[in-house]
Amino acid sequence: MSILCDFGDRDPQEVVDYIYTRLQELLGDNLKRLRECIDMLHILSANRDLDKQIEETEKMLTR
Repeated sequence: MSILCDFGDRDPQEVVDYIYTRLQELLGDNLKRLRECIDMLHILSANRDLDKQIEETEKMLTR
């Protein structure tokens, strides 16, 4: 749900990066739940036109 919040003057890419990092930290080895949360993040990010930031973060994390 944090993806729907007002980021204020924060850079959207930094916020998306932080959300992904926190999800990984909180869910650890629970890959099924992590995938579910990331899928939900994709859906919710469309409401904020953050698709580009989501894609960029995924590219960065899968390198």
